[in-house]
Amino acid sequence: MAAPQEDSQLGSPAAFRSILFDRFETGAEADKGSEPEFFADLNLDQIVKSMTVCRDEYDLKPFFYTPLKTVEGIEYRQEVFRDLQNQPLQRAIRSFAEQMRAMRQQLAQAQKLAYNCQRQSWFLGAIDTYCIAVGQLATALASTNLCSRALGAFWGFLKIYTGADDFASLVADVQNVKADLSAVRYCLHKEGMRIEVSRYEGEADYGADV
Repeated sequence: MAAPQEDSQLGSPAAFRSILFDRFETGAEADKGSEPEFFADLNLDQIVKSMTVCRDEYDLKPFFYTPLKTVEGIEYRQEVFRDLQNQPLQRAIRSFAEQMRAMRQQLAQAQKLAYNCQRQSWFLGAIDTYCIAVGQLATALASTNLCSRALGAFWGFLKIYTGADDFASLVADVQNVKADLSAVRYCLHKEGMRIEVSRYEGEADYGADV
């Protein structure tokens, strides 16, 4: 991975705070941004609508309403877009976003379920999805020649995060639980509308034949 082109401190993991806003831009206005009056006159509202369609969960529109105030802030963001011209990197980031959306859907489904074991199963699936997504993104960033200060600093942060004992322990715990669950054997006895679950005692696996 290429070192940040300018301020090495800005590109350091400790300095990372945003991919959109550099140290000269707070980004605080985006939290309460509303559509400027001239957007409709220039049809910019239609452009923003087309770019954010099906992405309501991210609340992206205020970022388009918030203008950058410095040349440095504009250049900081332009560097990111130049990095994203790398198609493999762009695909990796899109994949990460899709996986994180799937994780949120799994968590939402878990909250809807009444049976505790079923909730735990969906929660385990959400954690597994998260670990895979983060790991794949880290691998993609490691194999990309990043030139932007933002993504360079983010990669530094992510490398530390994925290399920490807590993350490694989380990945190992998920894999161990999945392995233990996959080793569970049981029998299903079906009679009419009734299904009975019992301990597996060496019976033939009719499911394999089916």
